[in-house]
Amino acid sequence: MSTLNTPTSTPSGKGSIRVLLTLGNALARAGLRNCISGQPGVELVGEAPDMARTLPQLDQLRPEVIVLDESAVVELRTLGVTLPAISGANPPALVLLAESGTPELLDSALGAGVKGFLDPATAPDALLAAIRQVASGERYMSPGLLPKLVKREEPGAGVDSSPEDILTERELEVFQLTGEGFEAKEIGDRLGISPRTVDVHRANIRQKLGLNSVHELMRFATAWQQNRARADRLQRFCREKRPLLLVEDDEVDVLSLERALARLPAAFPIEVARHGEAALQWLRSDGHPLPFLILLDINMPRMNGHEFLAELRRDPMLRTLPVAVLTTSPHEADRDRLYQLGIMAYLVKPTRSEEYVEMLRSLAEFWSFNSPPPFPRRPGPSPEDPVVSHAA
Repeated sequence: MSTLNTPTSTPSGKGSIRVLLTLGNALARAGLRNCISGQPGVELVGEAPDMARTLPQLDQLRPEVIVLDESAVVELRTLGVTLPAISGANPPALVLLAESGTPELLDSALGAGVKGFLDPATAPDALLAAIRQVASGERYMSPGLLPKLVKREEPGAGVDSSPEDILTERELEVFQLTGEGFEAKEIGDRLGISPRTVDVHRANIRQKLGLNSVHELMRFATAWQQNRARADRLQRFCREKRPLLLVEDDEVDVLSLERALARLPAAFPIEVARHGEAALQWLRSDGHPLPFLILLDINMPRMNGHEFLAELRRDPMLRTLPVAVLTTSPHEADRDRLYQLGIMAYLVKPTRSEEYVEMLRSLAEFWSFNSPPPFPRRPGPSPEDPVVSHAA
């Protein structure tokens, strides 16, 4: 086997971004190869399992972007080399697939010059967006990694206190509007002060946060605004008072979900039904509010997920309840049939507890933007009344 494989796919044309893959996992390389091949404006010029076999080929292949894994980052740091020293004035930009996202790894990646950070849940479109963005000289960060990266990348991250603690009321207003993308004149018009006064406030903010330029201030303020908005959306999901109904017969999956919800932390009660019949019996009983969301497994005894959902949609009182399927089945037939029955999401069960937490964070993010159908009402306690969870 050659030290570095050249792809057999047809280049995407003159002027395309030249991309090289450096990942130890052959399956991961194959997956990324399929994502990139044939895409307009992107040309895959080679792939390798490690940096030792990538570096000697840089002059020949002339990649503009290298997509690499965590082991390649560690290898770069261990070798003590920098791409500018090897590649000259125009070194390739680096995009990292951050599987673990540990603080040490992110620090090493930043030190190695990585400009793009992608988490394991990245969609193909996001990968291509990251490649194009770093090739143009900008950075790219997956939303799930942004809080960790901001803490390490931004100079102001070394400050123990948050902006709310160290800025004056007026400075915080200027800081927030800066994070929303407003220029000095626009901020001055909104606050009734001159653009010059805005610049003075921005200079004070940069000094307090340890930022070196207006550009760094804008990036830091934008990330801070995004993180705060994301935290607010997660809190709204966690403060839901109505129960969540989990229709699941696997005790391990039940425990994994309960632990993940506790880590968010979610305040709503969790009602567990071991099969579809038990879930319908609980839904049709009085004395408790209807759930705000149903998480449904497919393969269960007595009444499986397909049968439960079909019966649910036939019930005038229950047919509009939101349902997200949580299953191990990757089959398109299952997915298509369930979407025809009106599910809102089809989620494949994670294998690790950390992945459960990230999945629920993503679900909460979606839920905060979602506008569900009118909630069905029936005689009984209001959503504010306490609910006693009793597993079926």
